[in-house]
Amino acid sequence: MKIRMGFVSNSSSSSFVVFGKQFTAEEFMSKYNLTEEDMDDISENGIEDSKVWSKVKDAFKYVWPHIYYDTYIVGSSISGNYTSIANTIEQVKTALGDECRLFTGVDHDGELCLD
Repeated sequence: MKIRMGFVSNSSSSSFVVFGKQFTAEEFMSKYNLTEEDMDDISENGIEDSKVWSKVKDAFKYVWPHIYYDTYIVGSSISGNYTSIANTIEQVKTALGDECRLFTGVDHDGELCLD
């Protein structure tokens, strides 16, 4: 087993902080008017390589399928100075409601590991 400490430049995983909302597959389908065929497309090709991406990409920068829990996180990454972070949070809350929260985790080879 390898133990890595500190920054690893060739790692296939990356950490993230996202402000957004988690949807079940059914809620995600309803919110974006998706069909079972659309969901199959996401499963087979990934969200960004699916036909569905054109339906949801304009709403948010980030949509992550969480394959182990059959849920989707919709939101925006949090970075930058106080003003840009505050603006991002306000935009997401306006679009998705007050139930939004921070998600942290690691995206490893397309699989999401949440906090």
